[in-house]
Order: sequence, then C-alpha cells, then structure tokens
Amino acid sequence: MSLQYRSDDKLLQVLLECAEGQVPEFEVIGEDPQNEYKFRLKHDCACWNGCGHSTFSSVYALNYLPLEKKTAYRNK
Repeated sequence: MSLQYRSDDKLLQVLLECAEGQVPEFEVIGEDPQNEYKFRLKHDCACWNGCGHSTFSSVYALNYLPLEKKTAYRNK
C-alpha cells in the first residue's frame, strides 16, 4: 500500500509497510527517476486494522520518530 502526492512535475510516494509491534521507522529511499521521491513508513498503522478506530495521523508519527530514523538513507 502507498500514499502518493503529485504537484506539477513532482511525485512523492510513501510506501506503507506493516510493522506490528515494532519501533516505527521512516526511511528515505531516494529520487529515481528525477522528480520522483520515494519513502517507506514502517508502522503498526500500516497493518490491516492496525490502529483500529483511532484518529492516527502520519504527521503525528513522523514528528515522534527518533531523528536517526527520519534521516536514515538507503543507497540503491
């Protein structure tokens, strides 16, 4: 599952990965091809009914992830 946002010629995609019972993680995958940016968010809320009926917000999750998780970068 993923979320996408497009503005003019730029595309941002966040891949959502179920990480039930694990520490949330946000990973920068990179820009490939040009103007297409990919990220991965591993979290309980990416699991089927992982957050139940809560009003969880991805902005909330990203604000509370440890800094080293926000800036992790994986080279291809």
